[in-house]
Amino acid sequence: MEGKEEASWDNLFFKSSKDFIAGCWTRNKENWRTLIAQMPENSKPLLYHFVMKGADLFLNLQHIPRQEAVTVKRTTIFTKWKKHESNKELLKLMGGNMKIYINGRLRLTKFVPRPYEITSQGRTRTLAIPNQESVRERADDVTQQLKLLKKGDLMVKFDDKRGFHQMPLAEESKKMACFEWGGKKFVNNILCFGLPAAPGIYQSMNLVGINFLRKNGIKATLYLDDRLVVITPKSEAHRLRLLEGKEVCKEAWVTAATLVALGGFVNIEKSEFIPKQRMEFLGFILDSETETIEIPQSRWLALKAKLQQALNSERTSLKELERIRGTQASMAEVFPNMRMLIRQITMLIGQAEIQGAYEVRLTRAVKAEWKTWLNFENSGLKRCWKQQDRQNAGIIIYTDASNHAGAIVVEEWNISEKFAWDEEYASDHICIKEAVAVKYALEWYAKRLENKKVTFLVDNSSVVEGAVSGSKDLKMNRILVRIWETALKFNMDLKLEWVSTTLQKADEPSRTIDTREQRLTEAGFAYLQAHLQEKLEVDVAATPLMQAQARSDFEIALHANISVPNHKKMLLNPADGSLDQRQNQYKGNQRGKGRRQSFQEEGQHKKAKYYDQGKGQNENAQKTGDRSGQRGGGKSSYRGGGRGRGGYKGQQNFAKGGQKDGQKNAFKDKGGVE
Repeated sequence: MEGKEEASWDNLFFKSSKDFIAGCWTRNKENWRTLIAQMPENSKPLLYHFVMKGADLFLNLQHIPRQEAVTVKRTTIFTKWKKHESNKELLKLMGGNMKIYINGRLRLTKFVPRPYEITSQGRTRTLAIPNQESVRERADDVTQQLKLLKKGDLMVKFDDKRGFHQMPLAEESKKMACFEWGGKKFVNNILCFGLPAAPGIYQSMNLVGINFLRKNGIKATLYLDDRLVVITPKSEAHRLRLLEGKEVCKEAWVTAATLVALGGFVNIEKSEFIPKQRMEFLGFILDSETETIEIPQSRWLALKAKLQQALNSERTSLKELERIRGTQASMAEVFPNMRMLIRQITMLIGQAEIQGAYEVRLTRAVKAEWKTWLNFENSGLKRCWKQQDRQNAGIIIYTDASNHAGAIVVEEWNISEKFAWDEEYASDHICIKEAVAVKYALEWYAKRLENKKVTFLVDNSSVVEGAVSGSKDLKMNRILVRIWETALKFNMDLKLEWVSTTLQKADEPSRTIDTREQRLTEAGFAYLQAHLQEKLEVDVAATPLMQAQARSDFEIALHANISVPNHKKMLLNPADGSLDQRQNQYKGNQRGKGRRQSFQEEGQHKKAKYYDQGKGQNENAQKTGDRSGQRGGGKSSYRGGGRGRGGYKGQQNFAKGGQKDGQKNAFKDKGGVE
């Protein structure tokens, strides 16, 4: 690159795609030897073997003793002499010989390590043995390429013509890579698709050229046959000349020359020789100007069409589900948390494979999961890859959970919130409760956390890891998805980090027992009556029970009142535990019950929603001749609102007639919480 001659495309000759010859990659053995000499010592012997002999399919196979059997999809695999029924006739012809020739071409040995065939439920299945000693060369994924890219960098890319077909097979391996078609038997002379060893061999061979480029200061990445080269311009003027094509990019020229020297075929149609700032690579759009990675619109529309087609179909093939899941998993580079949104489809596919089903009916969970995917389009299909500065953690929130309660501590806001578990989560595992504590904190303080950087400190590693990749537990995963959706909705820069229990400031509040949080459920009330053999009555002044969703809504409204003083008050409807946001329209049918409600709204009776109105009602009770005039003492007297979160205005005017039925209905336990 530092030579006297300037790089010019006129000095480089590419092979035409019409002249493609399979298996001619390693013909220039001298060039290969020169570059292999620069490879690490542990890679040289294998690479020399591939160049001189071709790709060897036997290098990654190993005898599997019965004692070390491998389990794949509930099937135990080990080396054994029991053959499949369809091979018995051929085995008889083999006799004691190690091999038999058919038409002088194919060779069948007694050792057929790949593939194994088994018969299960009357169906023949082919099982691939895991590569215990396969050629393992890690491919550079999109994450690796993003690490090389900086703002303002330029990119070029190169693609191989017909990939695997350039690599020749070793003579011994050719006779094992064969197939029958049209009554004739054919042998592959080149590395074909579907062989477990093929990707590793191909990646290791391509790394020879990439290693040479990297040693010469070129930032290049490799994913099988796709190469991305990153160029950092020396100046703004240099950058403009490269973008306009007025100057040949030396990095691009040297990369192309290396591929040609090694005998490779460059796919000119799919390659980009002129540097660009925005380029599609490995199914993503990389933009160095905005520092973003984006899902192409065409790719997203293709996935969207598949999802909608499957949702509208009564049954979907297992193969189609696997394709959809594969596409979804690949898009996790844009939204890392997408991994938690392929849990349901993964479980459905696994269940179908166990049952041997070819088609499945989509479950409600899968449909709900896919509808969440379809909503991603509204929030955008790209993200910024720029490394976020997390030295400033932003707002730090401590959350913790014990068996009976959870706690939220925000020192910056002087908040130490403690809450008892409702029946929905009371019996759940501690990991789920830890996640629920984070969920509550996000929902209750969402408005105050909007557009802010937020760091949750949690002392449960399962929650921290699950916040990125999801959880196998269905309930846990639903909560984690809810956390992510809330952060996405309010544009939070959210991160969960692990903290030691000794440093967890929400630990002590979550373990504190408060007798004011005791609750009496319907089942407990029935047990007390049966045990005491007495008919007990419920105090109408007690804090009412809410249903789980009502409590969640009530808590959000309560915390919103803290940050927004003029927030509209929300009243609890005692009949069904729901929230009533109407302030002056209380006449009419009760929601869901069809009964009339009467509220006193005139004169001295028009008071604040949560104030104690017991005094006025006791006076009315005395005038109407009820048995008790004491505050809250009689059956018909009613203290208008409880204290704290559960207080509400009276459902009915109990001072007139002492309506016991209405009183009982108002406090009927429907499985809710305080």
